[in-house]
Amino acid sequence: MTRLIRVELLKLRTVRATYGLLAATAVLTAVITTAEAARAGSGSVASLSTAAGLSSVTTSTGWAMLLAAILGVLISSGELRHSTATLTYLAAPDRARVLAAKAVAATVLGAIFGLVAAVIATGIGLAFAASNGREGPSPVPGGRS
Repeated sequence: MTRLIRVELLKLRTVRATYGLLAATAVLTAVITTAEAARAGSGSVASLSTAAGLSSVTTSTGWAMLLAAILGVLISSGELRHSTATLTYLAAPDRARVLAAKAVAATVLGAIFGLVAAVIATGIGLAFAASNGREGPSPVPGGRS
């Protein structure tokens, strides 16, 4: 079983779609989190000084789930599309083990997608919270702003 999981992970490491979807996850999470943090305190997003506002900004990882689901579809249907399923099942005739190995590999990769998105969203959210949503230096007390 361990060998099947390693083979599935190797397949995922050698496919460009994996890296493209991971990069798209990182970019979309960064853009959406930055947009939400920039408009925090005005309108639909609460201020970053509140727990609800900070939580709303740091948990905007929805694109990671969507793109990980797309990768899951590619994992499950890729061998049929490229006609390599026959070789896979000749190497490991027990289909249940092959499908379990694919599920484990997809779970590991989905966790990586979620972790990347969570780190990016949390980093951007905390950076905006630390700067209080202001651009540039904070106003000097008693001076003009």
